[in-house]
Amino acid sequence: GHIDPNPHCAMGDSEPTLLADVQHYKEHYKDMFHEMEILRVLPKEDVTEFRLVSRQPSRRTVEVTLNSSCFRVMTDSQEGLKDQTFESFEQLLSALDGADAFGSRLCDLVSQQLAAEMAGSDEQQLR
Repeated sequence: GHIDPNPHCAMGDSEPTLLADVQHYKEHYKDMFHEMEILRVLPKEDVTEFRLVSRQPSRRTVEVTLNSSCFRVMTDSQEGLKDQTFESFEQLLSALDGADAFGSRLCDLVSQQLAAEMAGSDEQQLR
């Protein structure tokens, strides 16, 4: 997509892109966390803040600011992630849950998708 140097022009006809991103994460990764709540949206700064609760028994909770370049952890119920930044939502989830727990769950999701794709492509190869 073409990036408009003046972001204020586009505000009228579409919702802030970051909010759309967060809603996309909330929808597509809902198996990967316990709860996700959008706290604040600051369209002028192009910032969205949300709270994320881990599926782990600890229910570790972080509040995160998403801007156009990264996710920044503002608060962490276990302190370890505070002030850390992550380039992707997957990295954030991985840090929240611990890489082992996250990795195995992501592998399950990916292998399910791959299995579905394999099942589809097998049929095409038979022709």
